[in-house]
Amino acid sequence: MRRIKYFVAMSLDGYIAGPNDEIDWLFTDQHYGLSTFLKSIDTVLIGRKTYEQMQLLGAASYEGKQNYVFSRTGRSSVHKEVHWINEDPGSFVEKLRRKPGKDMWVVGGGLLFGCLLDHNLIDDIILAVHPTLLGEGIPFVDQIKRKYDLALVKIKSFPTGLVILTYNLVK
Repeated sequence: MRRIKYFVAMSLDGYIAGPNDEIDWLFTDQHYGLSTFLKSIDTVLIGRKTYEQMQLLGAASYEGKQNYVFSRTGRSSVHKEVHWINEDPGSFVEKLRRKPGKDMWVVGGGLLFGCLLDHNLIDDIILAVHPTLLGEGIPFVDQIKRKYDLALVKIKSFPTGLVILTYNLVK
C-alpha cells in the first residue's frame, strides 16, 4: 500500500512558518534531499493556505504530480494537475491510498497533517529542522486528538546546522 509522508521544514521551536506565513528563514542554498524525495512520490496533498502561499511564490502545482488541494469551499482549477477537494480529507485520502501509485506527500499545513494523523493515515514524518528560533508562527501540528509514538529511523545532518529527522509512526 502507498505510504503517506509528512515532509516539512520546521524551526527548532516547532513552527513551519512565521506568524504572517513567512518562510524567508528557510535555507535555500541546496535541496537537502528534497529532489530525491520528489522522485519517490506521485501525489501531493496540500492544505488551502499552503497552496495559496505556493501561488504567491509563483508555483501553480508540483509539476508531474497529482496535486490535491483541501478546502472547505469548493473551487476549480485551470491546471489539469490540481484538484480541489472539499470533502473530508481522511475519507478522501483513505480511498486515494488504495489506488496504485507511488507514495504521497502531505505538503505543509499543520491542520491537514493533524487531520490525516488522527485518521491513522500518516506513515512517516520527515522533519527538516532549521537552526532558527521563530518565537511564534504556524505550529508543526495543530489540533491532534491523542498521543502518537514515533520510531526514529534516520538522522542526516548538514554543515549548515540543518538536521533531517525521519520517523515512522508506531501503529
